[in-house]
Amino acid sequence: MNLNNTLMSISNFLPEIFLFIMAMVILLVGIFKSLKRYVFNLTVISALIALLLSLFAYRDDSLFIFNASLIKSNVTEFFKIICYVVFLIQILISQKYLRDKKLISGEFYSLLLFALIGCLIIISANNLITLFLGIELSSLSLYSLIALNRTSLISGEAAIKYFVLSIIASALILFGFSYLYGITNSLMIND
Repeated sequence: MNLNNTLMSISNFLPEIFLFIMAMVILLVGIFKSLKRYVFNLTVISALIALLLSLFAYRDDSLFIFNASLIKSNVTEFFKIICYVVFLIQILISQKYLRDKKLISGEFYSLLLFALIGCLIIISANNLITLFLGIELSSLSLYSLIALNRTSLISGEAAIKYFVLSIIASALILFGFSYLYGITNSLMIND
């Protein structure tokens, strides 16, 4: 992959890269008590900017990026926009619950952004390994979110159960992917 292909791939993957950077920034901002009140606003602004980046990068033709491990087309962009909208609705709805349970923290919003990035990677995946990485990124974030309420025993128990179930499911998925690779001799989904 030469430099032009790499730069083209990075420019087409810019919303996800931006979300990753903002998830890290939100995690760091959530550490400081004086800045903690800005975490919600920063998350909403980050999601809106990523949504706008996706809308500006909308294209009619299909494009393979990062050595065809990801695909960018009008169908993938449509479903990404749906994910952004659902994410924004989820953030707005969860605000009251977090305030009532005193769980407002940078970790919550950062983990939600990582789950969103995982969903966006799942949507764009054109490679079985990329698909698996998107599933794992999304599920790791979600069972960390389940265990976020450290004072609740039920929350910890649910996270452990989800973790064990996720390990079994990941093993089965990888087993199935190995069969697909053995049959098709390719990791690409469209082959």
